[in-house]
Amino acid sequence: MSPTELDLLCVKPAMTLRDALMRMEQVSRGILLVLDNAGKLARTLTDGDLRRAILKGASDSTLLGALPVSSPITASEEADAADVLRLMDAHQIDHLPVIDAAAKPVDVIFRRELSQRIWLSSPHLGDEETAFVEEAFKTNWIAPLGPHVNAFETELASHV
Repeated sequence: MSPTELDLLCVKPAMTLRDALMRMEQVSRGILLVLDNAGKLARTLTDGDLRRAILKGASDSTLLGALPVSSPITASEEADAADVLRLMDAHQIDHLPVIDAAAKPVDVIFRRELSQRIWLSSPHLGDEETAFVEEAFKTNWIAPLGPHVNAFETELASHV
């Protein structure tokens, strides 16, 4: 998510319900992040939260800060795809704010985009894996063409 898009999702408790609805329509993401004066995530606000507030009698001039307190479910910057999906499943949510050590939002992960993300992690190579990689380089096994590539493609095709 770009910094500009994240900024558009961030709102203050002094914003009215009407303005929040307009912002939610503008960003088309189904969630806003309500920040306190220090820029820390105070709560999330989904289209469902806004709908429930209106059904309970909130007016379009009601301030977001007047809505019932709701502790946000968040992920840390170190969370991997499995952690994120586990949190989303456990809490039945489709958007998950990512916060830094100071509780400031740095990203929002959307369930529908999880499969499109490239998650990076440190490789875990044991002695055996390291030996295989070294052998591949020493024997030129990883050449872009040749019998090893053909054999690999044939073997892979038999499993698909």
